[in-house]
Amino acid sequence: MSTTSARLGRAAVAGLVEAGVPLALLHDAGLPDDDDPVSDIDLVVGTPPATVLSLAAPAWAARGLFPIIAWPYDVGGTMSLFLASADARDGVQLDLLHDPGGNGRYGIRSSAALAASLPGPDAPVLAEPARIVYLWRKRTVKGDDVALRELRARARDLDQGDLRRMSAALTGSETVADEIRGDVPPGRIGPGRLGQIRMMRSRLRRAIPRFVEPVGFWAHTGSAEVAEELKARLSRFLTPVRTGSLPGLSTRPAWYVTKVAPVRLRPGVFISHGAATPRRADGLVGSDPEKAASSLVRLMARRYAP
Repeated sequence: MSTTSARLGRAAVAGLVEAGVPLALLHDAGLPDDDDPVSDIDLVVGTPPATVLSLAAPAWAARGLFPIIAWPYDVGGTMSLFLASADARDGVQLDLLHDPGGNGRYGIRSSAALAASLPGPDAPVLAEPARIVYLWRKRTVKGDDVALRELRARARDLDQGDLRRMSAALTGSETVADEIRGDVPPGRIGPGRLGQIRMMRSRLRRAIPRFVEPVGFWAHTGSAEVAEELKARLSRFLTPVRTGSLPGLSTRPAWYVTKVAPVRLRPGVFISHGAATPRRADGLVGSDPEKAASSLVRLMARRYAP
C-alpha cells in the first residue's frame, strides 16, 4: 500500500482543505478513520500541483507530515506527491490530477470534474456520474475488465441523461456513456498522432530537469545498519528504496550510473553507507537510527520549503 495509515491520509487531505486548495476526492465519498493502510489517494485539484505544494506545506507540518518527493508523471501538471511522518515510519501518497484541457493519459478535464463535485464528510467528492466516467477512463487505460463490469453495473441506477452530459463535460464526448451502457466496446484512450508528438515533447521537457534536480534522493550514512533501517521504514510507502556500500573512487562513477542514478531519476531513495563521504550525495545522515530518520525527512522536505 502507498499510504500506510488511512488516518494520516485524512490528515493530508485536511491540510489541503485548510490551505484553501480547490479539490475533490476522485474515488470515494470519504476516507476511513482508522490506522489501516490504504492505496494512494486520488484528488482533482484546481491549482497547479507545484502551487498546491507551497500552499499546503505549513498545514501538513502542523499535522506531522512533510512532503519528501514530488513526481510530475503526466502532462497537464499531474503529480504524485509523497508525504512522510517525521520519523519516516509512515507515509501518504497523493495523486493530484490537474489537467484543465484533458490532455493527459485519462483524457479527463480537471476543471469539469471539479465543477461536478459535491460536499463530502472529509472533502468535496465527485458526483456519482462524474466518478463513474473518471473511473471508466482510468480502468480502460489499465485494462481492468473486472472493474469495468462493476462500473457498468453501478451505472444502471443512474439517470442516463446525466451520464451522457457528464461524459461530454469531462471528456468532450458522449462516447464514454455509450461504452458504459454497452452500446460500443471500450475504446482506445490516447491522443492522435499530433497529440502523441506533443506528449513526447512534454515528457522530454519534464525529463531533462530531472538530471539537474532529480525527483529521488541520495542519502549517505556511515552505518550499514542505519541504511537498512531507513530502507525498511521508507519501503512501506516508497518504491524503489535501495541501499549499497559506497565503493572506492576508481569504481564510483560506474557504480553511480548503474545503481544510484536510476533511483534518483524516479520517486525513490538510495541510501549508501561507508566511512568515506560522497560529495555528490543529496544529504548526509548520522549513525543513530532515530536521528538519521528525522534528518533524512528534514533534508528531503527542505527541497519543497515555501
